[in-house]
Amino acid sequence: MKKQMSISNLKKVPQIALLAMLSLGTIFTSCEKDESTKTTEITEEDAYDVVEGTLSSETYGLTETVEQASLTAEEQACYTSEAAIECGTLYTIVYAVQDTSSNLSYDYNAEANYELTCTNLKVPSIFDFETTVTGTYDALRMSSQDSFESEITIAGLEPSETTAIFNGSYERNGTQKSKVSDNRNFTSQVINTLNDLKINKSNHKIEGGIAMLNILLTTDDESKSFTAHLTFHANNTAILDINGTVYTVYL
Repeated sequence: MKKQMSISNLKKVPQIALLAMLSLGTIFTSCEKDESTKTTEITEEDAYDVVEGTLSSETYGLTETVEQASLTAEEQACYTSEAAIECGTLYTIVYAVQDTSSNLSYDYNAEANYELTCTNLKVPSIFDFETTVTGTYDALRMSSQDSFESEITIAGLEPSETTAIFNGSYERNGTQKSKVSDNRNFTSQVINTLNDLKINKSNHKIEGGIAMLNILLTTDDESKSFTAHLTFHANNTAILDINGTVYTVYL
């Protein structure tokens, strides 16, 4: 006998097919939506990469600015009791710096203003050093076109002191191209507030001190800010703490 299908079953077949097609459509639509709205979150590691570029000697970072300030003070005999420049007079120098190695390079133009404050006996007491710098660097993890300004006050000029004490600010702004993190582009602002950096007067290297950092990173998809704490050591390294995530920075 030929098997017959009931009317009720005939009605159910197209309904089931319709539901299946609707379900598939919902899945595909959801997938398309997820793909179109997917973004890559800015992370602490991105902040570390940017901050490293503002600090390292290989990218003409803060360490080079500190060295230039200390070297200028030494050249003008401000670490002695009889300086080679006039107290209370503003001086300006303009210079260019470049360096290239197999994996790293930088190229910057700079202007520096400096002034010596003396005691009533014309003995050096405070050396102020300010810079405005623009240029580019290309490092292992990131390249950048940026500019920075620094305002540094140097104490401890007395000849009996082996280290000078640096306080002040260092702000760097730029556009970075990451060579990691999906090769994303950033714009960035990094503000360093320097607190009692100890600088060796002989080699002009940082031997201690701290800095507080405010970091703002922006991509096409988002902006994110971080606060960080930087502790300098005498072995050309610093410990960077970004919201509890700790990194070693090689200066």
